[in-house]
Amino acid sequence: MIYLRYDNVSSYEVLYWKSISMMIMNYFFVRGFGVFVMDIPRKYHRLIVFRAIFGFMGIQGMFSSVKYLPVSTASSIFFTVPIWSAIFARLFIKESITVYDYISLLTAFTGVLVINNPWQESAPAVSINEGLEGNFIDKKVYTTSDKIIGTSYALVGAITCAAAFLCMRTMRSDIHYSVPPFWFSIGGTFLSPIFSI
Repeated sequence: MIYLRYDNVSSYEVLYWKSISMMIMNYFFVRGFGVFVMDIPRKYHRLIVFRAIFGFMGIQGMFSSVKYLPVSTASSIFFTVPIWSAIFARLFIKESITVYDYISLLTAFTGVLVINNPWQESAPAVSINEGLEGNFIDKKVYTTSDKIIGTSYALVGAITCAAAFLCMRTMRSDIHYSVPPFWFSIGGTFLSPIFSI
């Protein structure tokens, strides 16, 4: 919430510090399993880089979207990740999807549309915990431009996060499950300063 409260804190800065702390904690976590972070088969070197880039873009999309949309709206759009993951798994790694899965995907997507109400002309001012001193109160009126930008960020975040999950699914049996998050944090540590310029 610090990110939302102070305008001088950028989403890249938040992701940078998150990545550094995650890298340190993940390193010791991985070592606790007796796994070395460089234990990646050669055929997955490129895939682990793509996973780091897609993961960075996914989290960055979510962090950026909350500057332009209410947190509830940004979150509901971003958490369409399972929908995109199922679609990508069907398209790229040929996982089976039943008729019931298609109905569930359509129902979930319809639910996101209803919750976000894109047909509303302008969003009303939102007040959180109004009257309690010292709490964060969001009284911003979100314009149509804000909605478009925020929705774009959240959708790009959801789609790229689904792509990151697809990368992990492809590597599932050959790499210990704790190694890809370590490389995601490495990617975030190096990509955040580059994109913040």
